[in-house]
Amino acid sequence: MGASLTRLHLRLVARGRVLSQVAGCVAHLACAAAPELWLPRPEHNHSSPTPTATAKGRAAAATKNPPARLQEITFRSIVEDFAATHNLMFLPSGRVHERSRMPLFRVSPTADGKGGVLVYILDDAVWGPDEGGEYRAITLENMVLRATKGSN
Repeated sequence: MGASLTRLHLRLVARGRVLSQVAGCVAHLACAAAPELWLPRPEHNHSSPTPTATAKGRAAAATKNPPARLQEITFRSIVEDFAATHNLMFLPSGRVHERSRMPLFRVSPTADGKGGVLVYILDDAVWGPDEGGEYRAITLENMVLRATKGSN
């Protein structure tokens, strides 16, 4: 058997096969030739468990394994939800505020990129321009008023 494996190995290498493929082929041939290396066949129990046992098992599994990841609530998600409840779009504008270097978002009733107000989020506050163009912290209600001012 060893000589035939060596010939197979040489033929595969001569054909440019990757060594991991060669190792896989050798392992497959060795297992096929040696049934004592095979895993035992699993025994299936065809009796159905009682309903109370499965309910207890599910309850125990739920207490042992909490969800791997809970949905994180961020201030941005709160602002997005507040805008959505007032029928406003909260979309990234693709620009950044010059001083803070934070991404700007357009809050407007339409998705065409016109109208509304440009804001950014920093330190759990919404920052929007005042009359002079300086960005100051504004309330969510003020953001909604400014975003809908031009559409009424």
